[in-house]
Amino acid sequence: MAGVAQRKGVIALAVGGARDHIHVYVSLSAHTSVASLVDALKANSSRWIHQTFPQLRLFSRQKGYAAFSVCRRCEERVIGYIRSQEVRHRPARKGGVRGD
Repeated sequence: MAGVAQRKGVIALAVGGARDHIHVYVSLSAHTSVASLVDALKANSSRWIHQTFPQLRLFSRQKGYAAFSVCRRCEERVIGYIRSQEVRHRPARKGGVRGD
């Protein structure tokens, strides 16, 4: 994902996710639209998944996406949130406690 972003002239500051979704925090250049970046990320990651995991030939990305702007003051919080996605979405253990 970071490599795709870089080829689009965008800096990936954090990439993370869970089994069924990802979060990407980028510094978007003035010359790249959100839509063109998302298209590139989805196309390249889907191609990689199909080539790497042939058994997932039916895999496809969802049609929509959401994009938000973030103030510099909140940057570390956003990066922390993205980096904790795997733990955040881990199934709860007995007693209702997540694996974090």
